[in-house]
Amino acid sequence: MKRIGQIIIFAVFMVMSLFSPALAYDPFADEVTSVTYGVGAGFGQEYFPDNVLGPPHGNADAHMPQTSPEHLLSLGNGGRIVLKFGDNIVVDGDGVDLAVFENPLIQIGDTEYSFCESAVVAVSQDGRTFYTFPYDFIPPPPGGRLGKMSDYIGFAGIHPVYSNPANGIDPLDPEVSGGDFFDLADVGLRWAQYVKIIDTGVPGTSSQMTDPDGDVIDDPGNLYNDPSIRKLGFDLDAVAAIHWQPITTAKNWYLYE
Repeated sequence: MKRIGQIIIFAVFMVMSLFSPALAYDPFADEVTSVTYGVGAGFGQEYFPDNVLGPPHGNADAHMPQTSPEHLLSLGNGGRIVLKFGDNIVVDGDGVDLAVFENPLIQIGDTEYSFCESAVVAVSQDGRTFYTFPYDFIPPPPGGRLGKMSDYIGFAGIHPVYSNPANGIDPLDPEVSGGDFFDLADVGLRWAQYVKIIDTGVPGTSSQMTDPDGDVIDDPGNLYNDPSIRKLGFDLDAVAAIHWQPITTAKNWYLYE
């Protein structure tokens, strides 16, 4: 009965939407509820919050990432931001449910490493209690190189972003969109409405983060730790729900939890 109820509610909404052009929903974050800038932030603040809402603005060429402040916001080392889906909720479907887009780049001739600025991601249903997705950093060996993408498990800001409204690459297709992806099942939630992104900071400073194994998290972006640049830390482009439901149906859907 529970599943039948969900199907009926969603079907009713779909019929209503056919006759109600004013009902417009999209799968992207709609609002910023809080932001705390870290050291070296500043880039993109003149376009905030519009530059972190709506679809991603990546580049089909992974060697040439997005660099416009109109589409990016630098959080600074240790900075954090909370976004809200206002007209929908993220729901747990088959596979990944949430995408976070930054602006990493891959050097020419190099497919394993990216110039990344890592962040951990958490989600919430009420904006107060957050559940952090599992993450694990594998430090390179002594003298080794930072930025190997497979060394950053469960982080955002690692993989290049290809999708852009101008190039037709689907931002909701993990096979082609680029970005980093998260599954609500990994935190035991069936739905979420808020997303928190926290830059992992710089080793040896107050912003430093470690993973659950105690490994100090480091990334190539930390090699340029000059606050005067005003582009330090995670550079947020967009947040998207891969699986989602309009809030109109979701309010009733909560009854079936």
